Amino acid sequence: MSSSLSAEKLGHVTMFIEDQDGLLPRLQAMLDDKAAQLPGLCVHFAPVKLAGDTVPADPQVDGAHWPADHPLGIVGDPAIKIASADPKQASADLAARTGRAGYEADRGHLNAVGYGVRLDGYTVEFVGSATGSAQDLVGGFLVEHSGPGIFATTYRVRNLSAARAALSAAGVRFTQWGRHSLLLRVESGQSTVGRIEFTDED
Repeated sequence: MSSSLSAEKLGHVTMFIEDQDGLLPRLQAMLDDKAAQLPGLCVHFAPVKLAGDTVPADPQVDGAHWPADHPLGIVGDPAIKIASADPKQASADLAARTGRAGYEADRGHLNAVGYGVRLDGYTVEFVGSATGSAQDLVGGFLVEHSGPGIFATTYRVRNLSAARAALSAAGVRFTQWGRHSLLLRVESGQSTVGRIEFTDED
């Protein structure tokens, strides 16, 4: 299922969400919720079925949602970031199932560590709190969700300053984390149903 939130000058992105009962209808209802819209950004929702922090090796990714000339300068493939209490093991399990090499990444701007696997057309990266604290973003997410879940869909951009200026000019609300990350929350009512991250780091 793919639904657009709004369609204007900032182009299209896909946000991966957990395939949970009742969530997709809620997102469909958001189409008429002006307060939830991201002005100028057309967001498509792609459900991913999780079993704990295990993800299938083949979630469907439609590359047409981020063309080579994307207005925000998106380059490369999106990353599905999954919050996990044991990201290293979760990544190793996925690497073993897919026959792909894993990688390790410092996500200091999120106070997190990342372990991922690059697949065809997308990356799955498991992130965990670097300190084990429930006070940071990832640790708090794990507590709030009582376990693993999709923390964010991440896109790399050519120029973060240019992307930030475009989002600001369109009135899109975001939080900057460190020098290399812009985090957008997609909300329904008082709850956050997903996050989109733009970064200039691999």
